[in-house]
Amino acid sequence: MEEWLAPRFGEQGVQVMAARKNLREKIGDYFLDVSKLVFAGVVLSTVLSFDNFPKLAILLAGLVATITTALLGLFIEKEE
Repeated sequence: MEEWLAPRFGEQGVQVMAARKNLREKIGDYFLDVSKLVFAGVVLSTVLSFDNFPKLAILLAGLVATITTALLGLFIEKEE
């Protein structure tokens, strides 16, 4: 994606490319960690069985949030 930086800016272009790749990996890891925490929260909330909310709504919302953050993390991490 940023291949044009290297010939034009030399070493600085290579450093920018490496920094952007490192940042994408960290952000991707962050979203994967968020997905794990959401999943754990959903499991705990169903085990503790809060009476205020229906379990199905909690499970569906948690499932959507977990899948969304996991896919976002994988997409950002994979993008080159």
